[in-house]
This record gives sequence, C-alpha cells and structure tokens, in this order.
Amino acid sequence: VFFARTVPELAQALESAREYSLTLLVEHYLRGHEATCGVVDNFRGRAVYGLPPIEIRRPAAKPVWTYDDKYSGAAEEICPGNFDEVTKQKIEELAVAAHRALGLRHYSRSDFIITAHGIYLLETNSLPGLTAESLLPKALAALDAVRDGTPLVRAGCLVNRAMARRDLARLEAAAGRDPWPLRERALAEAREAVAILPGAWNTHGFLGQMLEVF
Repeated sequence: VFFARTVPELAQALESAREYSLTLLVEHYLRGHEATCGVVDNFRGRAVYGLPPIEIRRPAAKPVWTYDDKYSGAAEEICPGNFDEVTKQKIEELAVAAHRALGLRHYSRSDFIITAHGIYLLETNSLPGLTAESLLPKALAALDAVRDGTPLVRAGCLVNRAMARRDLARLEAAAGRDPWPLRERALAEAREAVAILPGAWNTHGFLGQMLEVF
C-alpha cells in the first residue's frame, strides 16, 4: 500500500506498485473520523437493530492502516463513539441498510469514514469476530445486552474456541500426533454453541462444517 500526497508521489507509487502487479487500484483518500457499527437481528423488538457506533482512532502518524497497526493494540477504540446524535443515527441507519441490502442474517458489522462532506461506507463484514476483544461484543456490552438475555456473545466465544481447536487438531494430525482430544473438545463446544443459538448456527451450517472435519 502506498500513500501519495502529491502528483510526483503518485507517479512513484504507481511505478513501485508495478513491481508487484500490472493490475493496480488507485483510490481517493478519505480524510475523517473512522467508525464501525454492528447490527443484530431480532433484538429489542426490532427485526434489525443498529448497535452503538464505535469510534476508532489510529496513531496520528499513520495515514493508512497496516496489519500490525490493526492487531497490535495501537488503535484506540471508543465505545460508544464521540459522535453527535445526528451522525450516530445516520451511521446506525447505514449499517442496517447495508445489512439488509446484502441479504445478511443474524449479525454483521460495517466500517465507515465520517468526512466533512458526508459519511462513507467502506465495507461490511458478514461474519465479524465474537471474541471478548472483538468490536461487535463491545457494542453489545455497551448496551448491557447480556442483561437483556441475548446469548450472542457467549455462543460466539464458543464458536471461536471450537474453530481454533479444530485448526490445532489439523496441525496435530499433519505432524503425526493424535488429534482426537482436541477434536472432541472442539465438537463439544460447537454443539454447545448450536444449542444456544440453533437458528443462527444451523442456518450457517456451522455444525455441519465442524462435523465434516471429524
């Protein structure tokens, strides 16, 4: 990824990028505040419910994200974000609209840039993380969603653990070691997740995918 502020910098960036591929993508840089907004289905009396937008502040010296920036903890995540009520409602509306337009189910999370000229939707994640450090559970926690009885976060943590154990079992098998203890624990966690949210995980075929491994 190259960041160009001037025409000469753009020319140099294009020349450098050609060393990797002849197919190049040039995008306009959107300067503004970054936000992400999750939505969940059938929550608090709504078919699709927009969660509080989270404001994401990257290090000031970094004009664009790198992989290390995203996962090193250098970014500041503010939940709920410091947005005025009009901006907050618009972000939630756009996240809900994206969820519906893409035909998504159960939950999703969309990323935005809020500029002086308006709000831009960057992308929608159809299967965002559900670990304790993931953004969608943090938004649910800001609403005290656990008190409302939603099992989404607990089931999501089980899913993540099951998938991790499944991958470890594959590595054990490839190394010639016995994978069955890890496989059995992963399958037990997968079944528990399906028991908590049967509609969501059965629709995604999650348990079926797990069973294929075993």
